[in-house]
Amino acid sequence: MREELETELISLIDPAREGIVELVAFTMHELRWPRIEQEIRGRLTENPGNVSNIRLYEAMLDAFSDSWSDRDLYGRFSSSQ
Repeated sequence: MREELETELISLIDPAREGIVELVAFTMHELRWPRIEQEIRGRLTENPGNVSNIRLYEAMLDAFSDSWSDRDLYGRFSSSQ
């Protein structure tokens, strides 16, 4: 059901908003699906003037990195486990 979940996540990122950012970031830090990353990058180039959305999309993209800045917010990704 990956394709269905990808489609659902993509539908949630427009417009970028708090709550959705955390959901996408958490799941994509774990899954790192290229299609989702591509869609988020596309939103960045489509909306260059909307600073609020840019920051939210950048926060989602950050989760694709091993050094995700918000990983410490989640016990699952805590280095103490």
